[in-house]
Parts: sequence; structure tokens; C-alpha cells
Amino acid sequence: MFGEALVRKGLITEAQLEAALEERAHRKISFGRLAFERGWLELDQIVRLLEIQQNESLLFGELAVREGFLEETQRDELLEIQARTRAPLPQILVEMGVLDPEVAAEAMDLLRARAEE
Repeated sequence: MFGEALVRKGLITEAQLEAALEERAHRKISFGRLAFERGWLELDQIVRLLEIQQNESLLFGELAVREGFLEETQRDELLEIQARTRAPLPQILVEMGVLDPEVAAEAMDLLRARAEE
């Protein structure tokens, strides 16, 4: 994992990595919101899925497919959108004041290069 490499190199601490990952998780656009904005789920369906999710340890998208609210292709598309809209870890670390912007830029370049491979 990229964040663990930063810890091993001494660029950030384990606690800083954990805080950055938590921040990134909070910034993520919710699956239900994306589905609602696309018109693929209604509000009452989202509420129903959230109720079910409290008693089961399945991801929201998996439940939506199982309950017949979404097709697998729709779930997959929403997951791709969700992943693309997530802020990169180096960006979050810079915003937190933990990582130097130049180091973060180099890290972002490496991440982009790996994604293109």
C-alpha cells in the first residue's frame, strides 16, 4: 500500500496515515447518493437498504443488487465512479499539513504511472 510505503520511508507516521485514511473515507461520496443522483434508486429504497444493512454485514451495493433494486452492471458503474471521485491519499496528506507538496506531487505522478500500467 502506498501509505505504508510513506510510513516505512519515515515521511509520515502510522497515526498520520490512519488519520488521512479516515479523512478520505469521510470524503467519499456515498453509494446511495450516487445511485439516487443517477435516478437508479428512490429515497424509500435507500432507507430500506440502510435498515437491512444495520442487521447484515453486506455492502450497500451488494444489498441493492440482492434486493433487486440495481443490476450488477449498475453497481459496478457506481463503484467505479466512487473510486474515481475519492481524493488521492497524497492530496489529503498535504491538506493535513503532513506531507510536503513537492513530495506529494512526485507521489501522485507515481500513482498515475502505476494506474496507466
